[in-house]
Amino acid sequence: MDITVYLPDEVAQRAKAQNVNLSRVLRDALTAQFAEEDAVSATLEKAKTVTLELRTEEGRAYRGRMEATLIGKDARRGTDVYLRQSGEVVTYRSEDRRFWTVADPANELLAVLPTGEYIAAMDALGIMPEVDLDAGHVGVAPGTGAVPPPPQTAGQRLRSVPGDLVEPPVSFLKRLTGHGDAPKESPPAAEASPSPAPPELEAPPEPEVSST
Repeated sequence: MDITVYLPDEVAQRAKAQNVNLSRVLRDALTAQFAEEDAVSATLEKAKTVTLELRTEEGRAYRGRMEATLIGKDARRGTDVYLRQSGEVVTYRSEDRRFWTVADPANELLAVLPTGEYIAAMDALGIMPEVDLDAGHVGVAPGTGAVPPPPQTAGQRLRSVPGDLVEPPVSFLKRLTGHGDAPKESPPAAEASPSPAPPELEAPPEPEVSST
């Protein structure tokens, strides 16, 4: 199949100067893209309804429901990694009762999962992982080879997930509990009692006049 690709003049001139094989670059890019899409589709075929025990910022407990596939797990720290039907990767810690969206799974999951689970998660997402064998079989950031810092006990807070797992607003929780949204009116201030009038003084008796 012959395909015509239009490039900006600057890009075309640079590719020509470097003798870039545009046909191979396009073929490799499409092959990698389709392989990733096929892997994600195959992973989502095993999706099921997952219920998460969650808590709002105010400490109120609720349950979040989503259709997702478990693709990784760190049992030591109680962290689960899911692939949602929307294509988003989500991490969840039962201890925190919070969930986070992973924007860059290949890099961010390095600090979340042990190497074996990280490789399995990348396979489920159709991403080729990299492992530093000299560092003791440790996953590294693809493309840079940087070894991630050791994971911390508390998970990193990432962008909140939009959709069916969003924490309910306080007003919604108030309606559920029957308190309503309207702010409570302050009780009317008690009217000040008028100061009692001072007692009337009795006039002194008039002196008696005796006649002689």
